[in-house]
Amino acid sequence: MNSTPASVAFSIGKGLGSILIIMFKLPKRMTPLVIVETST
Repeated sequence: MNSTPASVAFSIGKGLGSILIIMFKLPKRMTPLVIVETST
């Protein structure tokens, strides 16, 4: 794993994208729980 700024930004973008997909797939009332779980 090379940690150049580009690869770091890419991995962060992939992580945020997957979180957004999970949030859209879950019911609306579940999204605050997902945000709390991933932000800690």
